Amino acid sequence: MGSLFSCPARERRRRRPSDTPENTTRVAVPVGSSSPIDVPSRDPRTWALSGGGFGMSLLVGTVSPVLPVFATSLGISQPNFGFIAAAGGVGRLVMVIPSRVAADTFGRRWIMIVMPIAAASCQFGSLWAESTITLVLWRSLSGIATCAFWTAATLYGNEISHLYSSHSADDGHDSGLPYFRVAVILGIISSPLLGGLIAQEWGLTRPFLVSAICGATVGGLSLVFLAHDPPPQTQHNFHSLRLRQAITLYWNVAPPLLRKSDGMKAAILINMFLMGSATGGHAYISIFCVSQFGVSLVSLGGLMCVLSAVDIAMGYPVASFLLSNQTNCCNKRSLMEELKIPLCAGLFMSSFSMVQIVWSSSFQSVVVWSAMWAAGQALSSAIVQPYAYTFAQQEQDPENEDDAPWLPTVTVGILRTTGALGMLIVPVMLGAVIATSTLRTALMSHAVVYSLGGLLFAVVPPSPVRAEGITRDTDESMHNQHSNKDPGLVIPFHPCFDTE
Repeated sequence: MGSLFSCPARERRRRRPSDTPENTTRVAVPVGSSSPIDVPSRDPRTWALSGGGFGMSLLVGTVSPVLPVFATSLGISQPNFGFIAAAGGVGRLVMVIPSRVAADTFGRRWIMIVMPIAAASCQFGSLWAESTITLVLWRSLSGIATCAFWTAATLYGNEISHLYSSHSADDGHDSGLPYFRVAVILGIISSPLLGGLIAQEWGLTRPFLVSAICGATVGGLSLVFLAHDPPPQTQHNFHSLRLRQAITLYWNVAPPLLRKSDGMKAAILINMFLMGSATGGHAYISIFCVSQFGVSLVSLGGLMCVLSAVDIAMGYPVASFLLSNQTNCCNKRSLMEELKIPLCAGLFMSSFSMVQIVWSSSFQSVVVWSAMWAAGQALSSAIVQPYAYTFAQQEQDPENEDDAPWLPTVTVGILRTTGALGMLIVPVMLGAVIATSTLRTALMSHAVVYSLGGLLFAVVPPSPVRAEGITRDTDESMHNQHSNKDPGLVIPFHPCFDTE
């Protein structure tokens, strides 16, 4: 099979056909190559990709239980902590389009080398923050680097998977991407507890140092083991577009989707709130536990581990199932009506659980109700994104062939942009309520917004503009149009994995 640093083309010229190892198979590269390449039974780059995903999850999660206490040690008040919690949304808002353009222009590998090191530098710089402004600045820069890495890593993994798409598991070929997903999930779940243990034993600053080491290690892994980018899997990418042209593309495709349906607008509003709640809710629940019960950093890290585990166990399977199977349903209106019921149930479940958290008399009770809140939050988040994408498919004009290939990318871009806005707005608004009232009042108002979101989805019709004109034939034609889309255009995301 050769070493990780060997060139596939040189290896093909060096070997005779009879010398081809039994564990490789020649397949055609879809785009960018006129000759077949040897594909091993499992791509060795996946191990480096998995290590990078685990390391970046540790980079983000290790400091999460320490951040509220660290901010308090700097004299930052509870209302101002909302700005620190919202700092990650700044990076995501700024990098929604540029991260994809940069990955297509400079290559996924270089983004995966430079950005983890940049994020590590920001975590190291946070140790010298002396005010809210400087800490927000370092957190924002770290969010920019983290968002760029996850975009490049997702595209890199999709392109590796595409090379193996023509082989089934019976052929003995495996892209190894399940290992990447497992590594990221393990990092997300274990990192808060690890950060709490480190801070409890060696001080508040040590998790930041460990986080910086993780980022530098990920950059080194990418440099050494990711020898080259996989061949591009689709011609519909931003490689030939400049940033201004990419923004123009979004401007041309997005407004028609937003104008045609109130359901799409409702889904975007709920997505904004849910993404903001995933940031602000975790932050202020942690502050509530510290201020009311004086819990240790280890207990706080354990709570965040529980929330992350519930979020992934409840949300990720639902999101993956819906994103992979919703295009197979021809009757989009029926699908959306069915999705409304669990979506509203998740919102009301989160609202009720948040009320119970506010009136809990012990930390153990907070843990139980926080897990219920996370389950409702994860269920709603996992449904609202495929729900919005189904609206986009239904409202897309099937005769507009120029815009059709960009629909998945633009739809996900809209959700990521509005989700980043929510991550900016919700924590700051919670901080504003705390400034004028109390932390309990802020969390209660949060619960009220969950209920209002459930009521909003309960009364919004599936498609007020074109409901009468949609027939099964129309839905089937749209299914045929989009069922063959390249899966790499859709950057799969979930609050579990948008972690900064």
